[in-house]
Amino acid sequence: MKKITLLVASILFVFVFASEFNLENQPFREQKVPFAKFGRASSRNVPSYEFIVPPTDLITTYYDYMPGSYNGTAIKVQPEVSHPGGMEAGGVYMAFHIRETSTANRREYFSYVYEDGTIYSAVPIGTANIWEGYGGLDIDPYTADPFVVWHQQSGSNFDVVMSYDLFHLMGVPNVWKEPFPVIDNPINANDEFLWPYVYIGNSPLGESYRRVYVVAGNSANHANFESPSENLYFGFADFTDADLANQSELDWTYFSIPLMDEWHNGAIWTRPFSAVAVSDDGKVAVMGYTVSDDEQYDHHMFVFLNENYGEGEFSYHSFDMGLDVANPQNEDGSYVFVDEDGNPYTDLIFSFFFSGHMNVIFTDNNSKLMFVDNLILQSEQENEAGETTLWPYETFTYAFEYDLENDEFHYRVLDGNINENAANPNYEWGKDEIYLPWDTDNDGEIDEYNEDGNVVMMNGWPIFFYATDRAFHDNNYKIVKDEESGWIAAVWQDGLKEKYANDGIEGFEDWATVPEIAICFSEDEGETWSDVLYLNSIDTPELADMIPEYVYPALEIGEESDVKLHLMFLDDNSFGSAATSPAYGLPNGGMMNYACLGITFSSAEENYVENSLIKSGNYPNPFRNSTKIRFSLANDESVKNAEITIYNLKGEKIKKFSNIRNQDSVLWNGKDDSGKKVPSGIYFYKIRTGPFTETKKMILMQ
Repeated sequence: MKKITLLVASILFVFVFASEFNLENQPFREQKVPFAKFGRASSRNVPSYEFIVPPTDLITTYYDYMPGSYNGTAIKVQPEVSHPGGMEAGGVYMAFHIRETSTANRREYFSYVYEDGTIYSAVPIGTANIWEGYGGLDIDPYTADPFVVWHQQSGSNFDVVMSYDLFHLMGVPNVWKEPFPVIDNPINANDEFLWPYVYIGNSPLGESYRRVYVVAGNSANHANFESPSENLYFGFADFTDADLANQSELDWTYFSIPLMDEWHNGAIWTRPFSAVAVSDDGKVAVMGYTVSDDEQYDHHMFVFLNENYGEGEFSYHSFDMGLDVANPQNEDGSYVFVDEDGNPYTDLIFSFFFSGHMNVIFTDNNSKLMFVDNLILQSEQENEAGETTLWPYETFTYAFEYDLENDEFHYRVLDGNINENAANPNYEWGKDEIYLPWDTDNDGEIDEYNEDGNVVMMNGWPIFFYATDRAFHDNNYKIVKDEESGWIAAVWQDGLKEKYANDGIEGFEDWATVPEIAICFSEDEGETWSDVLYLNSIDTPELADMIPEYVYPALEIGEESDVKLHLMFLDDNSFGSAATSPAYGLPNGGMMNYACLGITFSSAEENYVENSLIKSGNYPNPFRNSTKIRFSLANDESVKNAEITIYNLKGEKIKKFSNIRNQDSVLWNGKDDSGKKVPSGIYFYKIRTGPFTETKKMILMQ
């Protein structure tokens, strides 16, 4: 009898697995890069941190894959006050799925962190003991009540359900409404929409109303091809705090986007990877990228935009993200990237591939959209098996932006490693420039050749697990914003060192099961970014003996400009996910964790960058009225006529300070050489002394 029971349980697990993980990627073959090296970006702008709340156990889980949502953050900070009662809030809600034992159903849980750091124990949201998970989370800005949506098993299908916690009634968590259905699958007989997300924005009905949106992706294969193609299904409902107090299930309106439906049902296969954002002024947007057998959609970044609270048509905007790069040559003229017959590839691009688990936010007063993901070096040429060729070690993290007002797409590398032998190791990459790991200073020349005359290049692998057959499942990029301050945090996981270790590269033996948490900040709506902060179990004492996987962030900026980064993650007992295919690691569970970091930045005045003849920095930066550019020049008789020149983003000269050899600073008041005030924006100062120069960035804010 026991054997039969186990067989039935196995069949049920296979059914659930097949229903939820229709996530195949395109076929590929990989090549190694023979002449590569480890490198990290300059550490001069890495934030300092302390653990305000050290990693703290929430609850044991035996489901070790993506405990939050694929394309959402799953952790949110409440507003400080809950209305209409005026009760204190300001806590942190987290939603995640777990299995309490190896034989239990996977359930949707929540936990809450009070503003003083006290943690409310993790408990299930609903009462039904059925298979459920992949919850999306958002918080009503008026009541401070959280809304959570997830999918749960219902007969032979999965339905999307919702619940909300009535925090505003008593000022405490865990007063959840009994979950109720929002999307009753299947839709149109064949389509089953899963992996839901929830967003709350203003309502066109007036100030006393808010509008809640639920979005889910199609789990069914393309109508004409045995491949995924996740068009989206939307529902929205308007509500007031009275509706919540009455535990209303709300009045829902549903729609989809016609072009996404065409991608799913058309004669040519197209697959979107996307996420949704909702603004506080009525905008609803879908942003992501497509792969397709149709050239007009293949390797394209796209945006669907509606500016009327989701009602009416969505405009479509796209940009070709198959970014062409030239095949670099070794000193003898041979090419670096060649096929199995020795022929050089002529169709190299950087584009999306091991990517797609990202979320989207509005920035800059809702005039821009942004997400974080990776680009990988690949060839567009397919072999006889229909496979494209990839170079996984040439994978780097980017911030992708859509400017609504100018209808422009932009991209900027976040973790490009700088070659220590580069001509200009302090070079900062600008917008719309593809990072070339063999030309890290972007001067058009190869940075370095080895002793045999072969090109040396930097490596990257911003995915927490080392194996490429897991990379499509285990990429995870999240971006969060503090609305009032304009601060943004990007969080992902880096696996380069453990990829080296598992590929047998000497010197990285201790890193075989050590993924790193990577964190990058912007103080100015994504115009400029800090260098990357890496946390791991070897160098970070608070993470000792832990295996942090699937990290979800929330950003909070306090009144004194103190920066808190809340983190929810899985501390796995065995490296890699045993819950998905291909499985890695043991099915021996892990622990859901919460932590909170306090972040500080050293001022440039105290943190000079070393140069053989020049040290410099400006403070404050950003600045409003003036900034002091401080510098130190070597006492070398051959150094004469030192000068500082200020340029705008177009490279136009704005201001020049000459004969500064005997000074240690100059004060720039934001005016050009004619005394005219220049507009807000990004500027550069270049210090020149003899043949040596140093260039740095400044931000003027009027």
